[in-house]
Amino acid sequence: MKICVFILLCLSTYGLHSAPFQEGNDTLKTQTIDTIGIQKPIKFFGGFSLLTTKKTISKEEIVAGDFVSVQEAIQKFTFYQLLSWGTLGYSSLVNSYGVIGNLEMFENGARRNLLPQNYSSFELFPVLSIDSVEIFFGSSSEITARNSNGISVNIQTRKFNTKIPYTQIWIGQAGYEYLGSSGVFSQNVAKNLNFHILYQRYWSAGRYNNSNSDRWNVILGLRWFPNERLNLYLQNKYSVINNALFGGLNPERSTVLFDNSFSVVNFENLNRKTTQNDFSFNYFYYLSNDSSAYVDGGLLFSVSKNEFDFEDYFANYFSVAKNSSYSSNLFNISSKFNFSSLRYKIIVGLDIEKRNQQEWLFFDEGGNFVPNTFAIVNFNLSKRMNLQFGGKVSKFGSEYLHSVGGNINFNFDKKSKIYIDLSLSKKEKSSIFSRSLLGIFGFNWIEPNFKINFEIFARQLANYKAFTITKDSLGNVISIVPTEITNDVSVFGSNFLCTVNIWAGLNYTTKFNLNYFATSNEQKEWLPLLDWKNSLFYRLSRGRSYVDIGLEFELFSPFKGLYFHPLYYYPVENQTKRNWQNNGINAFASAKLGNAYLNVSLRNVLSSNFYLLPIYPEYDRNIRITVFWSFGD
Repeated sequence: MKICVFILLCLSTYGLHSAPFQEGNDTLKTQTIDTIGIQKPIKFFGGFSLLTTKKTISKEEIVAGDFVSVQEAIQKFTFYQLLSWGTLGYSSLVNSYGVIGNLEMFENGARRNLLPQNYSSFELFPVLSIDSVEIFFGSSSEITARNSNGISVNIQTRKFNTKIPYTQIWIGQAGYEYLGSSGVFSQNVAKNLNFHILYQRYWSAGRYNNSNSDRWNVILGLRWFPNERLNLYLQNKYSVINNALFGGLNPERSTVLFDNSFSVVNFENLNRKTTQNDFSFNYFYYLSNDSSAYVDGGLLFSVSKNEFDFEDYFANYFSVAKNSSYSSNLFNISSKFNFSSLRYKIIVGLDIEKRNQQEWLFFDEGGNFVPNTFAIVNFNLSKRMNLQFGGKVSKFGSEYLHSVGGNINFNFDKKSKIYIDLSLSKKEKSSIFSRSLLGIFGFNWIEPNFKINFEIFARQLANYKAFTITKDSLGNVISIVPTEITNDVSVFGSNFLCTVNIWAGLNYTTKFNLNYFATSNEQKEWLPLLDWKNSLFYRLSRGRSYVDIGLEFELFSPFKGLYFHPLYYYPVENQTKRNWQNNGINAFASAKLGNAYLNVSLRNVLSSNFYLLPIYPEYDRNIRITVFWSFGD
């Protein structure tokens, strides 16, 4: 670690006295100067630029907060609910319009997941590697993603184009021994050919016994942009993700629940270490000189090894070694054709995936061949009205799966619009429900001094599977068993986000999530009926620099919640109801000083005990500090 930081700092001093970068490089500030012989990277490389129902978070927004993962930026800048496992940096679950689970994730338009379960993980994406985050919802997500729950994310990687050596560093420190660092070095080694290397490392002891986490990411990238129409990108990403799986607190065995010393966790030794290597090649090519048609896509080959440390009783029950490991690999090829004109847009995509894995506790030896194709058409019905619709067909094993949907957008003017989105999708047998019907009504209004984003949604989930815990004679958790609910589950809710500039530099943000779950027989309290967040901060600006000082407060209504076993990832209805909760108030200060960003926060000032996943408590009172610094701007 010390050697890596030393090398990056040495390289950065070389760039401190060098000439400014040309326009089109990947820094947080650019200048328009002579760019003789250098071609800019294509802006839309790796994105879904033609989709209508999406939100975007930029790299400038990501570094301007005390975020240790991009998932925290998503939670701050959108109204979506993320449910934490109680360990800093560990990839959260997401409430996707009433379905709690993992997001479907892409990188440069191609699926990226941890093997072999194909769970998405924010831990594969270091903060400094991200150019922007595209968040798709409703029909756009259901059609483009293979097994979406209503929300999916595409990570666009940085488009480095640095004429001279360029360096950035990120350092983070937080409670319970969290320490993280990241660095990137970029250099154009030839005309229109860029090489960059990036690493990220963090360690956290965690609040409770067996809740530590450890991660390594190393990325090598080569980007070639020979002309205005063609971009190529070759990347090798090496990740080591080592997480202790404490499984939440056990209320029956804990002397004092939530107390760090007297609480007993469900699993004292369970641990998972994933070592994964992802080799990828992406391309983007304009088929026409007027940029109206282009193709993009890529290849991915992933190799993964998973190593487990089990509890003694678990190993004995399933007759497996206490220290067990297995390997898997994946090959994926994807391509999209995109066409746009003044009147309509078309996207046609094809995705083919082949997976292989060793026989192991949860998996049979062999693999799956998974083809997937989709098409989306977008029409401008008038100057103010737009219609988008499409469909997807995929084959998983012997199953044929499909999704259809669309949305209509009406723009009152350039500042405000309403939209209605409908989607119907059939899911895999391994999914917790067989079919989803989702409807969303939304309203957006953006003015210089305020922004409003509001949604109402309704959803029906057919054959929703409830799960129960199987225990041995001593009360130890062994497995999760499904029990099918014969009636559909209905979900109704609303999401709201409003940001207002009250006066001068004083700003206020409020957002809430309303969630109501029910079968034909009873209401289900799987999430708080109300999750209400508030933020008030004052900004003092001087030129390009500024300082923000503020407070954050969050309130949760009573609920029971869903318990998730860290091995099985299936929801189990919790039987104990939790009363009103709050986040204990966060106090924060953020500053942009030239090319440096400094963020300091005192989180959970009141040391409140709260959670959204039972019982994975959030950290009590702790301090977090992050520093982001670009050298050479």
